[in-house]
Amino acid sequence: MGTIAARYDRSAVSYERWWAPVLAPAVAGLLDDVDRVLDGPAPTRALDIGAGTGTLARAAVMRWPGASVVGFDGSAAMLDVAAAEADRTLEPAVAARLSWATGLAQAMPFADGSFDIVMSSFVMQLVPDRLAALREAFRVLRPGGLLGYVTWLEGGEPFQPDAIFQELVDEDALDDTLEAEEARSGDLPSATSAAAQARRAGFRRVSARVGTLEHRWTARSYLSFLERYDAADLFETLAPGARGRLRERTAERLARLTPGAFTWRAPIVSVFGRRPG
Repeated sequence: MGTIAARYDRSAVSYERWWAPVLAPAVAGLLDDVDRVLDGPAPTRALDIGAGTGTLARAAVMRWPGASVVGFDGSAAMLDVAAAEADRTLEPAVAARLSWATGLAQAMPFADGSFDIVMSSFVMQLVPDRLAALREAFRVLRPGGLLGYVTWLEGGEPFQPDAIFQELVDEDALDDTLEAEEARSGDLPSATSAAAQARRAGFRRVSARVGTLEHRWTARSYLSFLERYDAADLFETLAPGARGRLRERTAERLARLTPGAFTWRAPIVSVFGRRPG
């Protein structure tokens, strides 16, 4: 994930400010689901694959007082932000139960059977080989250990504010193409295929549940999100005059929308499975 990791390195601080809060409800929902699926004591050793800026890892150490959690990610800069946020928001004794490690999801530097639970939020769509990543998760789980992850499902409703911005980019013939990057697994096509893939990786007692992630923007907050995170690379390539014109035209068009148009909804899927043992 070299190119992907480099992009996240560049955007780590803005990710925490602008994107992590959007994902936070689904992260909390994943932990709620984990607590329902657990049929024994709370985990004492947990791994967060693709920890990013640490939303899931921080929530896990707060929820499970006896657990140590490793946040694992391909981007060192994201983990730097995660560590800083943990120190800023958690009591020292709680933050001490967190540790951070970098590497690839399909080749993790952990011994077999190291964890009671392996979790992940919105990362399994980024890995180049999701089945390989799931098999690695299987390997590092102890027998009887639990896998739980949430990621994007294909499809979703059109989002008018984004369509407006893309129209303006096209009208001005701006270069909005992302740099070339490694292949990624992509969003999951269905809950059925997600469960089947977990079974192919070796998991049993598998379940998959479809849900919806919702976030309410305003015209002002969505423009800030575009300029400072989602389309930041594009804005930064523009000369000051062109940047200002794009900002002004976008603000003008967004202001014509009703407040309800700024409610963004995206389909997600949560997957759970046990390593036999």
